[in-house]
Amino acid sequence: MSTSARTRLVHLTGAIGSGKSTVRRLLEAYGVVTLDLDSLARSMHQDPQHPVMHHLKQAFPQLITTSGCLQRGCLRSYFSQHPDQNRELLRIMQPFIQSALQHWLAQQTSSFVVCETALSLVSDDSPIPVWRRVVVDASEALRLNRLLQRQATWTSDDATNMMAMQVGREAYLLGADQVISNDGDLSRLVSQVEELYSYLCNEGEIK
Repeated sequence: MSTSARTRLVHLTGAIGSGKSTVRRLLEAYGVVTLDLDSLARSMHQDPQHPVMHHLKQAFPQLITTSGCLQRGCLRSYFSQHPDQNRELLRIMQPFIQSALQHWLAQQTSSFVVCETALSLVSDDSPIPVWRRVVVDASEALRLNRLLQRQATWTSDDATNMMAMQVGREAYLLGADQVISNDGDLSRLVSQVEELYSYLCNEGEIK
């Protein structure tokens, strides 16, 4: 099977605390090949030998550890409070993330694969075509509560600042091909993911 001709990219996205990773794991249970792009990006700035670190050291010398990595937790402690610096971080990271995604996608042979990330994969200069955009949605109050439960050391201000780093809820929903409502009812979420899987299989012409 020709990967470039047949493998289609599903962008699984949504705001922090919406439950993207839960949906990704449920899809994996059906045998869907997935990639956690945010974790991949994290592995780059935690690898002192990765080429991106040369640029990060120049841009943020105060945030580099003695081992040559980006300080853990600096998204919350620094970048969430400095929006301009966060945009610069994303600008530096983006080409490396896109390259890694392209490399991963080129190795796939299934009809479709799923990439989970809160970042946008659609831009004027992006070489990566997105076949379907699936948004996991939850209310701001529910997402805030999930973050505080998941991150025991975070304050309410920490969680609110992290949420404010991202685009708004409406922006995520704009242009979505499918929306998964993750309101806390696990059985409903499982049912929606089952329907999503069936939809993707039928659209992807999997036999």
